[in-house]
Amino acid sequence: MNNAFNLLRENIMEKTGDCICNEEERYVRFGIDGKRISTEATIVVSHDLIAMFAVFPFKIPKKRLSAIAEFLMRINGGIPIGSFHLNFREEKVSFYIAVPIEEETIAKEQMADTVHMMMHQSIWQINRMSESFMNVAFKNMSPSMAVQLINRIETKPMKTADSKLTDIASIHQN
Repeated sequence: MNNAFNLLRENIMEKTGDCICNEEERYVRFGIDGKRISTEATIVVSHDLIAMFAVFPFKIPKKRLSAIAEFLMRINGGIPIGSFHLNFREEKVSFYIAVPIEEETIAKEQMADTVHMMMHQSIWQINRMSESFMNVAFKNMSPSMAVQLINRIETKPMKTADSKLTDIASIHQN
């Protein structure tokens, strides 16, 4: 077992008090409680990367998978670190974030800071998007309306794929 996996396991145990560890596959699984949604997260350590997946705790109705895919395409461009992913086979959405590390030399403080940032970003993005996400998945809201809902809630509107294309188009027109 390597230094990074040991540090990861220790850090998650300190933060959560409970986790499932798989030394062979090098992952730690634990629960995250957000303001609006509780989810299960998995952090995996590879040779030069630490990656976290926080999976929404419900399936997307089959008839709404394409709308969710469009919604995720629209919002992912406005997320500076990490992105949402849709697993069509399992009909689930997760937030994914990865950070490069030096596996054998990472210090305890570096691991703690990395895990803290990954957990904070995941929780923040899941809470930030959950209402619009639920409206698209279960209330037949259009993806564009869901992005407008996010922008009404936030003081600084997010840059979406649509707005970035508009910005690029206006630059080329000038």
